[in-house]
Amino acid sequence: FVRGVSMIDAYESVYLLSVSNVNFWIFVLAAIVLYVYTSWALMTIAKKSNIQGAWLAWVPIANIVLLADIAQMHWWPILLILTVLIPPYISILGLMVLTVFVLIWQWKMYEKIGRPGWWAVAGILISIVGMLIALMPSLEVLGSIVFIAGQIFGLALFGIAAWSEA
Repeated sequence: FVRGVSMIDAYESVYLLSVSNVNFWIFVLAAIVLYVYTSWALMTIAKKSNIQGAWLAWVPIANIVLLADIAQMHWWPILLILTVLIPPYISILGLMVLTVFVLIWQWKMYEKIGRPGWWAVAGILISIVGMLIALMPSLEVLGSIVFIAGQIFGLALFGIAAWSEA
């Protein structure tokens, strides 16, 4: 052992490493599950919309092109992703504008398959309320719960749109 490090310190370090390693793998597993769920749902919606190349739902960035195609809108705003290569303030603005385009595309996608367009923003609005609640020091936990509930609600609406009849 290193001089000045007790056995207890060594065991605590190993424990903390193992806990952070478990948390990492839980995060990776959750990310994979979310990726499969959203890709499969988007592919199903593309097939419902009679769009060629529904498999593009599984390809990062190309899935956003597919979303624009389903919405019957231009794909070029996806080039705003390139703003991440320039200074931070401009890149943040570019990504915010891209987010607006993606929401518009989602709104039109939902309408195209016979669902209300507001489904595109419902989960996000609930999550924003959760973030605002979390700003209050005594309500941080409640805000986090509302935020996560908003995300789950948005994913549930996405799944309903994909796998249920309109």
